[in-house]
Amino acid sequence: MTKMKSYAARIVEPHEPRYWTAQATGFRLIRLLDKYLILTHMCGRSITVARTSDERKFFTQEFHRVNGIAKRIARQIGHSNGYTILRARAVDSPAYRVVVEHEVIALAAEFCIEKTPQFLALQQFRADVERLANEEMRATAGASYELYARQFSAGCARTIDDLDPQLQPYAVAIALYHGYIEDEDERYADFGPGYCSLSGIDEEYCHCGRHP
Repeated sequence: MTKMKSYAARIVEPHEPRYWTAQATGFRLIRLLDKYLILTHMCGRSITVARTSDERKFFTQEFHRVNGIAKRIARQIGHSNGYTILRARAVDSPAYRVVVEHEVIALAAEFCIEKTPQFLALQQFRADVERLANEEMRATAGASYELYARQFSAGCARTIDDLDPQLQPYAVAIALYHGYIEDEDERYADFGPGYCSLSGIDEEYCHCGRHP
């Protein structure tokens, strides 16, 4: 018995029974491609402003990951009603250029010039986190680094929670530069026996005045 070809794997004509379902699938695939092209742009831009080699490596890996997903979606659109939808729109968009004009998605400066809202949101987050880190450094001056990291991480976590969930993993990669502790159990762990629970310093040398 010959298996019927899926309507999502080919262009379904208006006179065919599953036309409207195929159209809906086409629109869904286009929206999905738009999402991953935006992430591709954002990662490409973020590579250029990364502070550390680890951050640069993270965004490079993410670029290639989301780029690969975008390519697969684009190929799927090319064999579905999404292709005819894009052709009918004839709007110069990233999805149109990739699917219809076969623009190559490459890690190149000219491809990543656009400052998307997602990239700008991460840049604002970068500035906010740097300000928070400086504030906590001043607030915990004379105490332990662990106390700084704990307090900075608590404030930073709230800032990350306010971001679009899609951007949160990227925000974590940026925050690690300032000592962000992602694991909550580690973040709120006790400093250990013999260490001040307030300052994180050895009780024999702590200056908080609570130790005999």
